[in-house]
Amino acid sequence: MKKILKMLYYRFKFKNKKIYSTYLIGKVKVSSTARIYKRVTFFNSTIKKYSYINENSSISYTNIGKFTSIGSNCGIGLPEHPVAFISTSPFTYSSENIFGNKETFHPYSKETIIGNDCWIGNNVIIMQGISIGDGAIIAAGAVVTKNVEPYSIVAGVPAKLIKYRFSQEKITILENLKWWNWSEEKLIKNKDLFYHGKYWSNYLEE
Repeated sequence: MKKILKMLYYRFKFKNKKIYSTYLIGKVKVSSTARIYKRVTFFNSTIKKYSYINENSSISYTNIGKFTSIGSNCGIGLPEHPVAFISTSPFTYSSENIFGNKETFHPYSKETIIGNDCWIGNNVIIMQGISIGDGAIIAAGAVVTKNVEPYSIVAGVPAKLIKYRFSQEKITILENLKWWNWSEEKLIKNKDLFYHGKYWSNYLEE
């Protein structure tokens, strides 16, 4: 019953009927057209319009752009542990350490940025503080330890560049176009860009 009430609270708070998780924690911002599916942990993060997060993913201190698709079982902006300390255990450095001292290491020190119109496959791990450029694709199962360029496709452990989605000329056009910022009316007016597959560039207005 508590989970149902919590879900109803989030739906009222964000005026959104597409929030199915009860694990929204801390300072969160959710667009009215975004979708967050079951068992997603969404901690101190932002998700903008027409983006979604699939089931069982964990998102922390992350800013997610517009029209971005995030698969199931992803971990993004996960907490870090100190590697230069004598111990990596939070019981020695967190606010609940066994010594009764103040916190000496904060596990969330860097914001993670996910751009607009990105596609992040299932089981992807994106380390804290990483920036994913607009239009990028992260292949399923990848572990991303470095920034990802716009409109690139990366895969592997650690993730490496496979190729770019388009020619540099088309990437420049898209970076200037920023169609995800268009109004609903302009998107509908330019629907041919989205309906004609790989021939989208033929329908750009002169």
